[in-house]
Amino acid sequence: MSERRAVKRYTDKPYWTYSMFSLCAQGICVVCPKCGKMGIVKEENDSCVFKCTGCGERQSQRFERKECAAEASCKGCGRFFREDVPKEKQQFKVLNIKCPRCGEIAAAPVRLKRRLTGIISSTDPDGVDPNTGYPLYYRTTFDGKPIWALNREHLQYLINYIEADLRETSDKRFIGKKTQSDHLPKFMKLAKNRDGISKALRRLQEK
Repeated sequence: MSERRAVKRYTDKPYWTYSMFSLCAQGICVVCPKCGKMGIVKEENDSCVFKCTGCGERQSQRFERKECAAEASCKGCGRFFREDVPKEKQQFKVLNIKCPRCGEIAAAPVRLKRRLTGIISSTDPDGVDPNTGYPLYYRTTFDGKPIWALNREHLQYLINYIEADLRETSDKRFIGKKTQSDHLPKFMKLAKNRDGISKALRRLQEK
């Protein structure tokens, strides 16, 4: 009698764990336009820097402007919200902001937002880095649809999530009631596509 396979359980990550902004210090993996090998795009000293791990090609792009925003999670309804802070209030470390949903006042830390030329908070649907215009290194297709990862850590997350038999959600109250998997297109979550997408992602790991 064959043994029953253990159920794979996986607890999802918070919503912004693998966003472009969250990983800008760690590095985004892209294809070098000169040699085709892996290059790294990351934040260094107020600049967006590209370095190729193959040919050594290097490019740098300075931050254009700095802005401030107050960010908090409402203790009343759990909604995460962000508001731009005008110049006359940017000297404060914390501001009391009214929740746009329930009206409760929340103490919101004031954070500096650095904007790069052309940067956006999410990657192009086809898997292109918005800072350089270079395609992501970990990019492939499944059934004609693009699937990609920002770097190896993000790729491992996708594999863990896709291969899980039981996908559990973490506490959503403080991140706008969303988790990292809410970024994924519907076709990647379907059980019928699990094996095919898993194989495609595993092949990316071998690059």
